[in-house]
Amino acid sequence: MDERTLRFAAFSNGRTLANIRRDGRVFLETLGDDLVVGIRGLAAIVKEPMDASAYPPHHYAMVQIDVLHVKMDNPPGARIHGMRYDFGHSRHPEERMQRRAVLLNELRTPPAPSEPAAGAAE
Repeated sequence: MDERTLRFAAFSNGRTLANIRRDGRVFLETLGDDLVVGIRGLAAIVKEPMDASAYPPHHYAMVQIDVLHVKMDNPPGARIHGMRYDFGHSRHPEERMQRRAVLLNELRTPPAPSEPAAGAAE
């Protein structure tokens, strides 16, 4: 979202989301070609369920991380090959790519503000 905010989709019934609900503290590591980055932050669920899903009928929750610390975490002397994937072996690769695009678009769009609870003071 910006240099201090990350957003991702997590399976609603997964352990990652259960951990975020319990504590909110997160550490993630991401890989790219010759790049390993460790990110520490505080996570919150900002939308559940999301409208889009790459794997219907399984739904996702939108999680946002306020980044507290970033570190380069490349192992000395190692050559890193980032993760790559495609849907060429799936039954419907075009449909899978379309679902992925819709999911990413929803992640990039700020969720609508929550309605105030009934009887809440203004």
